[in-house]
Amino acid sequence: MADVSQTRLLRLSRHAMACRFEVLSPPETITDLQTAYEALDVVDDIEDMLSVYREDSALSRLNRQASKGPTRVVSDLFALLQESHRLWKETDGCFDITIGPLIACWGFSHREGRIPSLSELKRAQNKIGTQFLELNTADLSVSFTRDEMSLNLGAIGKGYALDCAKRKLCDSGIDTSIIHGGYSSILAWGKEPHQNGWSVGIRHPLIPGRRLAKVELLNQGLSTSGSGEQFFRAQGKRFCHLLDPRSGFPVEGMLSVTAIAPSAAEADALSTAFFNLGVEKVARYCDNHPEVAAVVIPHPVGGGNLRVVPLGSALRGFEMEEHQGVEVIETPLRI
Repeated sequence: MADVSQTRLLRLSRHAMACRFEVLSPPETITDLQTAYEALDVVDDIEDMLSVYREDSALSRLNRQASKGPTRVVSDLFALLQESHRLWKETDGCFDITIGPLIACWGFSHREGRIPSLSELKRAQNKIGTQFLELNTADLSVSFTRDEMSLNLGAIGKGYALDCAKRKLCDSGIDTSIIHGGYSSILAWGKEPHQNGWSVGIRHPLIPGRRLAKVELLNQGLSTSGSGEQFFRAQGKRFCHLLDPRSGFPVEGMLSVTAIAPSAAEADALSTAFFNLGVEKVARYCDNHPEVAAVVIPHPVGGGNLRVVPLGSALRGFEMEEHQGVEVIETPLRI
């Protein structure tokens, strides 16, 4: 989770996608409040398109039909599926929008976590894999080549909604603003008054309400994925809601990952993928993608200090708050 600048800003908000979306701008940049409301209307439109909890959404219809044959979708949804396919490939399958059956298997679809049997887990894994998602650019059609597949865009949808809302604001001449969805997904462009960008805080993964560090965003999206809020306990273990599509099990060993990228959708997807990849592979990803940065916080080892690992040349204005028992690791490939 993150928090945003406390500078005096105009704030307009709306509940969508199970969280609060908010537009924050210097008062002088939005002279017509209708512009901001229309940007929030766009978020509602995206939820109508992507929600798997609405039977009449475009994504729900696609999930019902694409196993039966090629199913045409609107260009915006097709482009998002293409972007998701690219990110699946670039993250070695750690970001996978076909993970829907696995989410349901573990009971996370309705936040009722449970441990599935091995046979249930195997059946779910047989229904996932972006390699079984076919995208036909000629007619914008989508096909599932395995039965009972279903897409879930929860790991990219909020970020995508922010990108679409930003386009609405920019088309109306808003050249500086910051928008967020539940503070876990943030998109900023232009500059905060009297600053070089927008100051955004990264919250402490173990101490509610405390800021651990801050970064500066300049025409960038930020997303934080963490294991501290959505989880369940069973058989003496703690199971977080973030699943590794390769193993079928909840991810272990990571407390929090913040990803920064040129778009909010990309940052959203990468924070999930990086949770699965681990520190060394995230470092290599950022090296190979200089427009991407990350702040990775693994679980402490043996009761030791909390280790914070900043990665990537795109990381601007990174600064730690004063906390005992926290250390910054500058050489991540050695931890």
